[in-house]
Amino acid sequence: MIFWVNVLVKLKIAVIGAGSTSFSLGIVRDVCLTEGLADSKVSLMDIDEKRLEDIYGLARRYAEELKREIDLERTIDRREALRDADFVINTALVVSHDKEEIQWRIARKYGYRRGYFMNSLAGDEALFTTFYQWKLIRSIIRDMEEVCPDAWYIQSANPQFIGISGRTHCDSRVKRAGLCHGIDGVRGIAKMLGLDWKYVSAQAPGMNHFIWMTHFLYKGEDAYPLLDEWIENEAQKFWDSPQCGDIGHPMGPKAVDLYRTFGLFPIGDTCTAGGGSWPWWYHTDDATEKRWKENPDAWYDRYHKNKKKQIEEVSRVVANPSASVTSFLPPVKSSESSVAIIDALANDREHVLQVNIPNRGVIPSLPDDVVVEIPAIASGRGIQGIHVGDLPKALMIQMRRRLDALELELEAYIAGDKNRLIELVLMEPWSKSMDQVKGVLDEIMALPFNSEMGEHFKWFGN
Repeated sequence: MIFWVNVLVKLKIAVIGAGSTSFSLGIVRDVCLTEGLADSKVSLMDIDEKRLEDIYGLARRYAEELKREIDLERTIDRREALRDADFVINTALVVSHDKEEIQWRIARKYGYRRGYFMNSLAGDEALFTTFYQWKLIRSIIRDMEEVCPDAWYIQSANPQFIGISGRTHCDSRVKRAGLCHGIDGVRGIAKMLGLDWKYVSAQAPGMNHFIWMTHFLYKGEDAYPLLDEWIENEAQKFWDSPQCGDIGHPMGPKAVDLYRTFGLFPIGDTCTAGGGSWPWWYHTDDATEKRWKENPDAWYDRYHKNKKKQIEEVSRVVANPSASVTSFLPPVKSSESSVAIIDALANDREHVLQVNIPNRGVIPSLPDDVVVEIPAIASGRGIQGIHVGDLPKALMIQMRRRLDALELELEAYIAGDKNRLIELVLMEPWSKSMDQVKGVLDEIMALPFNSEMGEHFKWFGN
């Protein structure tokens, strides 16, 4: 007679870029609150020792307050964090916000509105930020191939397309998926319409920062008519209110105009004043932006101000050992899906989650190897994309334009070819001459902190 004994294997989760204010603490919270993961080992890794130590200390206090047996460690050695890992979450942003701001100022001097250098054409991440993210992601995957080849790589930081693309990783066998919280924008719509979230069902496929609500149901019935009714009777009143503001709102006049133009409602950063500030025709000049209640400069100022406020709040809790960490971050699961996907894959708890993975026929008109953002079933069997079909033809055309830009950008990085970058910038509506394009690229690459990028890109064919 044979007896089968279930043996609980302790998981190791490595978090790269763990010094990122409350995000890593949120991961620890969700691990603590997830049955089947609460005794996992979480390795926090960052090159900023001070911030790493702060987050590690808060994470320990948090687990102790919840009386969870989570095993926490911290290290500045990435390969040590990766050793024996089952899951690797990359949250790291290489380029600081201060350095981004310096480069944005240069771009504006050459006539580019802020939207471009958040890459309004491709919409995944700023051109001068993506290069360093690409280098980091490639190096993490190479380390994983040697240290933990069977682990899942989860890309939480941008860029998703380039971060997950097989061309970035030279067909590495490391399993990978990208996560973005843009789909949470559906919650905002439901709240605006006064709908009980537990009865809402929605689907919003596309590409990262370019997703559209193809299905919107409430209690099993099409909820788009409820949205239409709100637009007809309530939208203008909301737009005129302080709640909407004048720097860009996900249900502002630009979003509604795009819905009327393309027939589907844009979700998440598809059309916010952040993201890629897409599409360009709402950002041609100050007067146009004012008309559509868009202001990318003010949007990013608010974003950076909120980030600084988070850091200050974390610092206050760190400095007060008697402060309750669970009061600062209440023990309620977040809407972030990093831990949910780990739970699904490790414990075979089937979940439908929004992920960035290779297309493989999910959107039929796109190539199989293109990274798309789609609903997928995550379970012990892996991650399986749900067939969603093509979006309306006009949106598919816009998506292919975005894809062309992303693939050109990726080709430039792989080849180290500055001419490809010039081609990319020339696709932008603000580019008026070759001198303008070469000037902005040369000045940005000449910055002292961009020496690596300047050395990587060479002129070919001249």
